[in-house]
Amino acid sequence: MPPPAVHRTTLSLRSSRTRLWELVSDTERLNRFIGSSPVDYQPLAQASSAARYLLRAQVGPSMVDYEEEPYEWDEARRFSFRRVMRNGLVAALAAEYLLADAPGGGTLFTATLKVTPRFLVVWPATWLVSRGIYQRILAFARACDEAAIEKRDVPLASSPADRGAAEKAASGLRKRHDPALVDRLVEFLCTAGDVAVRRIRPFELADDWQRGRQELLRLCLDGVRAGLTDLHWSLICPSCRGPSESLPSLAELEATSHCQFCEIAFDVDLDRAVEATFSPHATLRRIDLRPYCIGGPRLKPHVVSQALFAPGVAAKLRAADVPGRYRLFVQGGATSLVDVGESGPAQVSVPARLPAQIEVAAGGEISVTAPEAPGHAKLERVEWEFNAATAVLVSSLPEFRAQFGSAALRPGLVLKVGRVAILFSDLVGSTALYSRLGDAAAFGIVTDCLEYGRGIVERHGGTVVKTMGDAIMAVFAEPANAVEAAAETVRGWAAFQAAKPAAVALDVKLGVAAGPCTIVTANGVLDYFGQTVNTAARVQHLASGRQIVLTTELAGTVPAGVSVAERFEAKVKGIDEPLKLARLVLGG
Repeated sequence: MPPPAVHRTTLSLRSSRTRLWELVSDTERLNRFIGSSPVDYQPLAQASSAARYLLRAQVGPSMVDYEEEPYEWDEARRFSFRRVMRNGLVAALAAEYLLADAPGGGTLFTATLKVTPRFLVVWPATWLVSRGIYQRILAFARACDEAAIEKRDVPLASSPADRGAAEKAASGLRKRHDPALVDRLVEFLCTAGDVAVRRIRPFELADDWQRGRQELLRLCLDGVRAGLTDLHWSLICPSCRGPSESLPSLAELEATSHCQFCEIAFDVDLDRAVEATFSPHATLRRIDLRPYCIGGPRLKPHVVSQALFAPGVAAKLRAADVPGRYRLFVQGGATSLVDVGESGPAQVSVPARLPAQIEVAAGGEISVTAPEAPGHAKLERVEWEFNAATAVLVSSLPEFRAQFGSAALRPGLVLKVGRVAILFSDLVGSTALYSRLGDAAAFGIVTDCLEYGRGIVERHGGTVVKTMGDAIMAVFAEPANAVEAAAETVRGWAAFQAAKPAAVALDVKLGVAAGPCTIVTANGVLDYFGQTVNTAARVQHLASGRQIVLTTELAGTVPAGVSVAERFEAKVKGIDEPLKLARLVLGG
């Protein structure tokens, strides 16, 4: 094998090491900046290295297939990768980037690129071409430095947008949403770089704009129907937090999934494993949704350190500088809790069959003895905010149910949700109303009551799952919203009756519970089943007119206008243990 063409330079940059890391370790942007092409990838059934995927990309006039080993990195200090080419004139490519505090302030950034030609005769051409790529890498580092100083992103080329199509889509949205927010979303979709709009996470965008998360999510959902946005679904691995699979709709879901990178199987929980993202609608802007990188550090910001192991070669992970509790993960699923503190040992060696718990000093080293096959190990933050618009939250919004509810899950599939809130409301006195007024007149009054309740549910971020005669069953992703919706229903009932005098003989009562559920498609729409649903239905029966009964865990913060009249225990049908409940009434 010919020797590699090697390029190495150290730049003295002005920005701090930690701020520069946030930008320069974004390999998606780096690859776009230097002119790489997007990649297609597929799982590797067998590999002689730690590589988990076979990637294909355009290199000049040719398509090149290559195996890419998982990136290695120590947060804010270094990252590297290595590729083995299956075809083409290059046999292997490796790069390493080092960040160190400069003595007088700023950062010393060292970049090394090694490109090994397949034949000695092409070594000069390999050196020349790789030198051009290397110069663009250095230009990216300098651009990151300027962006860090000016507190902005590195500018990248953007695909053109059809402003006319955007305005046509936005015109109707301004009638249903804050016009200023609609205008800002339109501007973002039309002008932001391709990398920013390829996979829009609405909660991150809302936080950046200092707007309500649900407000922006509902606009993005409504934008699908209007022709402003496209909706995408991803299965999220519970370990690497990366998309293990992309799906065109929830109808493609299975009960379990597999992460090729982490080599683990996991249950598809709608509140943890399925995320909704958005992109500009195809008629507005053509975005290549393929990634430019599938394994860089910024794709896994919760991972402090990642390293490769091989038989006879241990993975060496640098512990975090900040004391706290972390998690060690070894490819295949083995995990161990890691306590990082001031008094732990500076070096710790652990076998591949991990102990339950490890102690190590802040900034110390964890050495993981290699198992039989090559792979990777990583140190992860345990507490890390996952700003995902999960499927359970999205599917609980009325905008989703109106557009996609009938095709949400394939028939027969039963999926879990770790926690949602279920609200039941019922009318008191409706039977007598039907007897007194007759079916047609009474039905009209009951319908007005149901629409009153539906409006309140939707204003608080929930959706009506179904109506049953004069009762409503609604679901909320956030339990606090369900309690507030119940409180508003009671608070506003007198005003509703004043506007609808025919309803003066009726009253309303509600029950709320939160916990795990199962979701299925029943009668063409999403429906919820399980003990939490049973509990909410049963406790609603314990309420009287203008009362709310809920489990005591939900009564911690009582909404304005209602108060806790009593706390009590009750035995209800279908539930073995007595329930601890609270009764809320008007006042307080």
